[in-house]
Amino acid sequence: MEGGAGADASMSFLERIGAALRRRKSGADRIEVRGVEESDLWAAAEATDGFSGRELAKFMASVQAAVYGSHEPVLTKDLFERVLELKLKEHRQKEVFMAGPQD
Repeated sequence: MEGGAGADASMSFLERIGAALRRRKSGADRIEVRGVEESDLWAAAEATDGFSGRELAKFMASVQAAVYGSHEPVLTKDLFERVLELKLKEHRQKEVFMAGPQD
């Protein structure tokens, strides 16, 4: 058995790392999009009106991270909408913070 839990006790740490790296993919999986329509993208564009360029970039990076963190590299409408809602909530919190205390 190579690397990881239950690895051969006779293998050195460097041998286990090497074995793990040899099994590693050379590139990221291509993301498959299922159920996300152009209308969903337009709705997201409207919902993110007022986002900074940085917030938009972080939104898309979060979408990508959510996809690669799931079992398969598939972007579904549900996953896209969950990440969008999270980023909209973060944006609202930022706006409240930036407005400061309201006496």
